[in-house]
Amino acid sequence: MLGALGGHLTLFKGLEEMKELTAQADSTPVTHLVLITVVKLAALIVAASSGFRGGRIFVAAFLGVCVGTIAHALVPSIPPVVALACGVLGAVLVIARYGWLALFMAALTVGDSTIVPVLCLVILPLWLLVMNRPTMLLRAEPID
Repeated sequence: MLGALGGHLTLFKGLEEMKELTAQADSTPVTHLVLITVVKLAALIVAASSGFRGGRIFVAAFLGVCVGTIAHALVPSIPPVVALACGVLGAVLVIARYGWLALFMAALTVGDSTIVPVLCLVILPLWLLVMNRPTMLLRAEPID
């Protein structure tokens, strides 16, 4: 049902869909980008809460690309490379809780190594914000 609502970009892990999303970003309305983001996030939450043991990293990166694309569409003065890299950095860090992974995933997603110093500054307050939050994993509650 979520796939029908969000379209083909919300299906699968999102690696190929990231390329398509960024290629169509200029012609896609912001409301459609928000819909894609909400549907993909809902699918991730449903999968995580039902015990899906698959990877969340590429899904998080796709969500970050969506958020970065929305940010650039709403505030065109933000360079697309910065918007996408910061979106991926934030999403991967929040979902995976691995700072180095989030940092390098963001740099590799945009393919620009000159963004790494900016990402190093961005990651510190975000890391301090999420480091003591509960992880996005299910734990079996003991039955009394």
